[in-house]
Amino acid sequence: MGRRLSFLWDYDLSEEDVRRMLREGTPAERAWLIGRILEYAPWEEIWKYLTPHQIARDLEHIRFRSPRDRELWAYALKRWLGDR
Repeated sequence: MGRRLSFLWDYDLSEEDVRRMLREGTPAERAWLIGRILEYAPWEEIWKYLTPHQIARDLEHIRFRSPRDRELWAYALKRWLGDR
């Protein structure tokens, strides 16, 4: 296996695996993976895998370390995407 992704240092998932999970995974799988990306990936890498629409779609299912993190992402998404 090649170099592990920065936000998945403890899992053997390739970039292709990540993209497939984001496309075809269950809501729980997507929420887990999006949470990992938002929490651990560098800012530029977040946008390599996600769009604001993808984050907004699964926001209610994503587990954040703190309520403040959820509030910040919800606020940012509202600003970027408008009221939804």
